[in-house]
Amino acid sequence: MKKVCFLSLGSYSLLNSRENNLDYGGAEVRQVLIGRALAKKGFDICFITYDNAPSPTPSNQTSIIDGISVIKSLCVSTKIPLIKRFAIIWKCLKQANSDIYIHSSGFPGIVPLYCLVYRKKFILLISSDRNAVLRNIVSSTSFIAKIALYLDIKLSDIVVVQNAFQMHSIEQNFKKTPHLIYNPINTSELPELCNIYDKKTVIWIGTIEEIKQPSLLIELAKSLPDYYFKVIGRCSVNEPAVCKQFLSEIESVPNLSYLGFMPQGKLKSVYQEASILINTSIAEGFPNTFLEAWLHGVPVVSLNVDPDEIICKNHLGFHSKTIKQMITDIDILLKNESLLTDCGRNCQLYVKSIHDLDKIIDDYVVILNCLH
Repeated sequence: MKKVCFLSLGSYSLLNSRENNLDYGGAEVRQVLIGRALAKKGFDICFITYDNAPSPTPSNQTSIIDGISVIKSLCVSTKIPLIKRFAIIWKCLKQANSDIYIHSSGFPGIVPLYCLVYRKKFILLISSDRNAVLRNIVSSTSFIAKIALYLDIKLSDIVVVQNAFQMHSIEQNFKKTPHLIYNPINTSELPELCNIYDKKTVIWIGTIEEIKQPSLLIELAKSLPDYYFKVIGRCSVNEPAVCKQFLSEIESVPNLSYLGFMPQGKLKSVYQEASILINTSIAEGFPNTFLEAWLHGVPVVSLNVDPDEIICKNHLGFHSKTIKQMITDIDILLKNESLLTDCGRNCQLYVKSIHDLDKIIDDYVVILNCLH
């Protein structure tokens, strides 16, 4: 039985529903889905996560959750030097004692170095288009972080990408042949397609940070006063000023409200009450929020992000490209019952046929078994 370890620091509350760690996003949701499915296939799965305990001293405590070993590393809020953080996570990687290590986002560089030293295998899951084209990393990314992101790709045994753009970028920039595996979602219980036309509610879900461009929501809401806009997500710990400014500005917009962060289990009701999911990000990889919305039959109107043009090709909403067109696209959908309902049906058919977890996990089993 192969031992597989995920370094996925923000995943603890996804693994343990009794915990309330707010530091996770789409990358963590993706890894937990894959990890749980691999465990059911007979792999020995381990996760290294943050420690939610308030103590600044790392516990390195190991627990078993649903058959998965979980090693707690450092506290998410602990302010300790980078070198010491590196040493703590290195110790946890060694404690995991696995054959294969998988990493997606957060704390780049450490897993490939560990695997190089101890002759382990390393699989990198690309989480954003930015990480496949390092020159497009945001200005706040340090030089050391850029080197670490480069090492993640260059020293990996296998790179798994989410879309064709990432695949071509890795091939051209790093001379590696990546594996294209679409993000998975559990479609075993497909939700009933609700009457999304009656709700006139537009939702935005994500971390409030510069690259997500949350400030554009103010223009959208003001331009479409007949519809209600809901914002769900946590404030970025690295960009508190962005969140502070956004929250102050929305106070004057009556049809725009901030609901804060919601755990994964509570998002179901949000999607059920929504007509449209919107995305205003500058760049992403393949947002899990798209899959979650489509699972519930909720179309997406996206400003920039349309991986491999699947929204356009499969009639899952609109890829607007400009804020002016985005306003028009939202209005068109919410005024056309048959168009909105047809898009909703297309959304559910698409995720069931392309992103079903039971089908996609077989691709991971193949690449894990080919590593020796």
